[in-house]
This record gives sequence, structure tokens and C-alpha cells, in this order.
Amino acid sequence: YQRRVHGITGDANYYIFLKIIDSVKVSIRLDTTVENFFASNAATQFVDKIAALLGITTDRVRIVGVRVGSAIVDFVIDADSKSTNTGDNQKELVNHVNKIVDRAQSGTLGLSAPVLGITYQVALASNSTGNTTNQTSTCLLYTSPSPRDRQKSRMPSSA
Repeated sequence: YQRRVHGITGDANYYIFLKIIDSVKVSIRLDTTVENFFASNAATQFVDKIAALLGITTDRVRIVGVRVGSAIVDFVIDADSKSTNTGDNQKELVNHVNKIVDRAQSGTLGLSAPVLGITYQVALASNSTGNTTNQTSTCLLYTSPSPRDRQKSRMPSSA
């Protein structure tokens, strides 16, 4: 994601065109397991809910990975493909992230599990040479109390 450079080989009969798209990569840590995240079509519902919240089409939201650590969902939101103004794209993408963070902090994001934290990185094509500019930010959310907080300590007693 950070390099955004791809090498492609092929024979002379095929042409492949790559376009660098302004986007934001978001990681949301959910208070659930990876297995529970993928149960009952939750990945599709995740994309649907994020797109609906942002008022964009679902083809602009792509899950690019799900990792353990609770369940960390990495996804990308692409800028409007019709826009060529990087400044407008940056504003739009940051507004999208702010909307997600605001809803997560208020507990009204409506995902399959409570949100424990969010990080994001905005990647913009800054000029025609393909150089990119990146902006990274982290927002740690505390949902209190988490179901895990209510469990007894797993540390052995010193008695």
C-alpha cells in the first residue's frame, strides 16, 4: 500500500493500464474474533454499513485483510474515480474517516462488534510522476466496559 508501485510482465499482445487512486486505508480493531467476524456474512455487511454511513457506493470500500488481535479489519476507501483534484479528494477521504471515528466514539457505528481502536493512512497521488503523499493517524477508542474487562483476571494469584 505504501509503495503503490506494481511490476507487471506479459507479452506484447496485452496492455495493462494502472491508475493510482487517492484512497484512505483504515484499520478497525473490533472486540470479536476473526472467526466471529466472518460468521454469517459479516464481511459483506461490514462493507455495506461503511458505504451506507459514508453515502458512497460499495465498490469504493474494499476489505484488504482481517488479522488477529481481537479482529483487526483493514479496508480501503477509494476517492471518487471521477474527481481529479487531489485537494478535494483529501478533504473527502478525511471527512469519511472523521465520520467513522465519530460514530465509533459514540457507539453508533453499527458494526458486528464494539470498536476498540482505529488507525488510518491517507495516500494521495500528488503529481503526474506517481509520487504519493501520506498522512497517518491513530485513534484509540475505549469502550467501557468491554466484555473482557468483566472477566476475572487470568493471572495466577500470588497466594
